Amino acid sequence: MRRILFAALLAGLLPALSSEREQRFTFALPEAEGRISLGVFDSTGKLWRTLYVSAAETDFVIGLNGLIARWDGKDDFGQALPPGQYRVRGYLVTDELKAEGIAYHFNDWVDEKTPHITRIDDFRKQPGGVVVLAQALNDTHPLVFRFDQLRGFLWTTSLGASVPPTLAEGAAHPTGEPRYHLAQFSEADLSPPTKNRLLATTEHYVAVLVGDTLHLLDMNAGTVIGTQLNPQVECIAAGDDALFVATRTGLTKIVPNLETIGEIDTPIPFDALAVHGQQMLGASSSYWQLWATTDSKWEQLPLNIAASSLSFGFGETFWVTALDEKDGKPFTGQFNRQGEFLRSYRDEFSPIRVCASTAIEEIAVLEKSGATQRLRVLSLGAKSTGEWVVDFEKVIQSCENFGMVNGKLVPDAGTVPQIDAVDVPLSTGGLSASAQKLALRVTSDHGGLWLETKSGLRLAFLANQPNVRRVVVEFRPEKKMLRVYAGDGAVVAEYAVKGLGNIVEIDAGDVELP
Repeated sequence: MRRILFAALLAGLLPALSSEREQRFTFALPEAEGRISLGVFDSTGKLWRTLYVSAAETDFVIGLNGLIARWDGKDDFGQALPPGQYRVRGYLVTDELKAEGIAYHFNDWVDEKTPHITRIDDFRKQPGGVVVLAQALNDTHPLVFRFDQLRGFLWTTSLGASVPPTLAEGAAHPTGEPRYHLAQFSEADLSPPTKNRLLATTEHYVAVLVGDTLHLLDMNAGTVIGTQLNPQVECIAAGDDALFVATRTGLTKIVPNLETIGEIDTPIPFDALAVHGQQMLGASSSYWQLWATTDSKWEQLPLNIAASSLSFGFGETFWVTALDEKDGKPFTGQFNRQGEFLRSYRDEFSPIRVCASTAIEEIAVLEKSGATQRLRVLSLGAKSTGEWVVDFEKVIQSCENFGMVNGKLVPDAGTVPQIDAVDVPLSTGGLSASAQKLALRVTSDHGGLWLETKSGLRLAFLANQPNVRRVVVEFRPEKKMLRVYAGDGAVVAEYAVKGLGNIVEIDAGDVELP
């Protein structure tokens, strides 16, 4: 039972109206318990003032005939409304209305705890997983992360999130590693890159090239331990714990303290490079040439391909992603050290990067098809079939224009109209003999998703999902359930809103504003 026995006393405690335009009104509640939203509307049904949003009964003063509320005669912007008749009404939403997260669509990297990755720029295969250079939503700086196939994200580092400490020459590194002299770090190094974003890894370190700046990260923790400005860099590669930087004039060998320890001449400028022990491969997509070191001397291999990435493979072989001279299409191919073709991996996707294992017949390939990216790890099946087996796969699909087409959620709905409001039967709540329908929609603000009437009165907070750019709804009347699809440009989250049959209309009557 509602506590209206104290109505006379509490009503007497109401403060005096501060002006003649302030209005006080009383409304009765249905038998149901829930949260209350109230608004002030004009005769056309336009909402001028939201008085309460998802308020509890205790937020009101209890009067003799119901709950008492007040309105100061102003709109939502604090402006005085013109004289006339207005109607105060709203809705009670019972606790049975709940929103439940169901799934994420079109981005296999994203869940409720991970960064919203929009693009992968480069990667390197590691035992049990990968190290990835990517771009995340609402972050202008590159993101580096290490992902394990069993444990998920081990660490993530935004290269603009913090400035790493500069260690004086001879100072011990916090992890007890060898002593470093780190280059000075400046905010200018965090400017958007003008060149490719590239990645190279060793057992202990991750090297990232962004524009003209090299960043060195710890492999185990992901912390930035050094940066170096290095202009005119074309590509990078790592071998053992040394970093090789290719410029237009040759190769520079850099040890983990970011100090140069040697220069290596090259026959042509390389824009792709691979290192394994004392062996090196270099390629130029401009010259359509591939070179290898033999006894510390460069030798051109008999391959006329435009390679965009190189990787040493299993059993004295190497892998490339390149354009096929015959049909001009990109492919991923395996060759022996003499340049003889062994096998290829081809798919409807075009390869961007390949990273092969030197221990087993395994490759990891970054591919694209239109606006879709896919990262795959594949192993070679039985020798009798020679088929590739997909061991790991994650896909990023462009989904900014997602929607429902023929009852199916698709990443690009084209020009197919989408539902922006649904009519839901109202509950009688014990106050009326018949039920009407209410037009509902789902909107978003910086904090998350809201269920509101088509007129704009918010009824219930649904989910904490910031930065939503597009919302599509699907009503299932037989279950009185609303499917909500909310996209932020990186992923589409799906929610089930249940209990829509438990919304009761509240009519607080008309008020005459002088």
